Amino acid sequence: MPYRPLVILLLGLLFVSRSTAQTSPPRGTEFWVAFMERLVDLSDPTDPMTQLRLEIVAGDRPADVRAEIPGSGWSAVVSLAAGEDGAILVPSALAVATGSERVESRGVRVSASAPVLVSAISHHAGSADATIVLPIEALGGEYVAATFDPFMFSSTLRGLAELVIVAPDNGLTVEITPSAATERGRPADVPFTVSLQSGQTYQLQSEGNLTGTRVRAVGGSPCDRFAVFSGNIMALVGECNSVDHLYEQMLPVAALGRTYAAIPFAGRRGDLLEIVASLDATVVSAGAATTTLDAGERFRLPLDTATLVQASGPVAVVQYARGRDCDSVGTLDGDPMLVQLRPITRSGDLAFVAPGSLSFTGHHVTVVADDTASIRLDGAPVTGFRMLPGSSTHAWARPEISGGAHTLAGSGLANATLYGKGHAASYAVDLSATPSLVPTSADAAIVRHCTCDGVVLEAPEGFASYRWSTGDSTRTIVARASGRYAVTVGNGGECAITSDSVDVIVSAPPTLSLAPAIETVDPGEVIPFTIAVGNRTTTGTCPSSVDRVALRFRATMLAPEAISGGTIVGDTLIGTDRIITIRLRRDTVLLDMVAALGDTLAAVVTLEALGGDTCLQAAGDTLARIAFTGCEVGGRRYFLGGEAAAIKPVRPAPVLGEASVEIRTLESGPTRLELVDPLGRTVRTLLDAAVEPGEHRLRLDASGILAGAYLLVLTTPSRHVVRRVVIR
Repeated sequence: MPYRPLVILLLGLLFVSRSTAQTSPPRGTEFWVAFMERLVDLSDPTDPMTQLRLEIVAGDRPADVRAEIPGSGWSAVVSLAAGEDGAILVPSALAVATGSERVESRGVRVSASAPVLVSAISHHAGSADATIVLPIEALGGEYVAATFDPFMFSSTLRGLAELVIVAPDNGLTVEITPSAATERGRPADVPFTVSLQSGQTYQLQSEGNLTGTRVRAVGGSPCDRFAVFSGNIMALVGECNSVDHLYEQMLPVAALGRTYAAIPFAGRRGDLLEIVASLDATVVSAGAATTTLDAGERFRLPLDTATLVQASGPVAVVQYARGRDCDSVGTLDGDPMLVQLRPITRSGDLAFVAPGSLSFTGHHVTVVADDTASIRLDGAPVTGFRMLPGSSTHAWARPEISGGAHTLAGSGLANATLYGKGHAASYAVDLSATPSLVPTSADAAIVRHCTCDGVVLEAPEGFASYRWSTGDSTRTIVARASGRYAVTVGNGGECAITSDSVDVIVSAPPTLSLAPAIETVDPGEVIPFTIAVGNRTTTGTCPSSVDRVALRFRATMLAPEAISGGTIVGDTLIGTDRIITIRLRRDTVLLDMVAALGDTLAAVVTLEALGGDTCLQAAGDTLARIAFTGCEVGGRRYFLGGEAAAIKPVRPAPVLGEASVEIRTLESGPTRLELVDPLGRTVRTLLDAAVEPGEHRLRLDASGILAGAYLLVLTTPSRHVVRRVVIR
């Protein structure tokens, strides 16, 4: 059968920016790319239809980008403004892997001065494909490959299954367990090892399907990482015209998941879905179909309707578009392609570009969300959501979009896949989030925050484990002592990395004293308090200045009269307590307090809070204890005792304008009811006469009285009764 061209997406199709720290396609500053062998010759890098191409998009900062093949000395650079896209053409003679089971120095390294997004395109008018390139921190130490069934035209035109490995670092040893016999005679299911240095590649090819081939780092550090690209020299998908080169970077096993949403591509008549297990005895369900797979085994099924894929262990899920005659008989729309799906996750807001030129005639974006009302496409609500069969939380929609720039946002956004087709062309890109797997010391960088609680040290989010030099295992800690701090972050496996240390200097905390600390006073006596603040201004990692102090005391016993060295800026009543807030002008403040008539024999002054305008921290320390002498007439101190006399609760409370006061007496004789202020001064006399035993209703006229707390004092021949009343 003749093969048909797959026109590849250009000009930033694969590039996505996201508000979260870990993104897909992920931005980074270092990438490693390998190009697999293909059917057609790409020897002319000047022909735009026959080239290896790196498409690069800068993030929110300008970036100087360099692509190089260390093994040959070739390099090229491009400078991009913030948000700008550009391209670097890579010489195929130096970069394309050749043959099977050969170590070559054909790895392409991309480095950037600021985070960028990178895609790799192997393009020819008759056959093309592209892949997102993962940054180095998203690479792992173990992979399961995905390829399609090889298609043999003849002994010389063979659509071999293939994969290629590229090593970012020196001293890498990988163990490869092929799922089919290799081109050079290595048997299936028998592992062998290959050693690679930085920039070296190793391509493996087979006339059998290499899906399920396992590649893992051995014998080195648990943080060893490398990249794997797999696919086919060419493939016939679905037994439909036409064939095409398949080329996709594989996700590491550590990035695989257990739950996926597989949605058929719009405008096509069904796709193929392939599920590959990474562990033995993995139970897989896809819609109504259920099977059990061992590590490396695959389960292929038609994808005609939205399907929830669930597995008992991590699985790789690959979606294939079939050849054009399977979808659009009589036209040239569509071509085979593959995309590795991301697990159902939580994605941040997206900005992406669909190709608005070339031969693409239609574009769609599949959206999976658990809060559909929050999803906005280019600022407008996305409609047409349908529940994902088998899921009670997630729904999907496939809005059609135009070529060009778009945004996709919403707190409920889980996954998104951009795709389209046109004249002998198809493309699909999974835009969903993928994690950083092998952290670097820069990934673990500690951020310091100054808070009211102290110096907060924060490690980056997204890692499976945290271990601080203090022994803490949370993502954030509060450093309350001077010292050097570091954190070790892990990816859930054995790989962990320790951050650079940060120094924290914690100054001595401020102190406050109040003198006199113990005092005995008579009602009406002035107590001259001295407030002294030590360490009022601190230096260190989080410099601070104390300019406020709040004192708490019993409102019926003490009243501020004069202050020097500060200003009372707050005065609040809470129950029987009064809290005053003082803004300090000096380290020492003189505060005169008057002892009131009161309703108890002793009171304390406590430190309610101490600090600055933004950090007034609660305290509660007792600063002073005050004893009050009583009146000699009627006993040392008058208080409500027994039922000889009583003041009933005042109504209304608080008093607004006037109120009704009821008293009860059990004896005849001179009786007096007064309203007195906290200093013991009479404000109103409600009763001053001889009365008989019984209940008496009196009127309290509060007009002209300042708002605040007062005391009703009832004096009978043998009793002295006090009730607190608040006037507003």
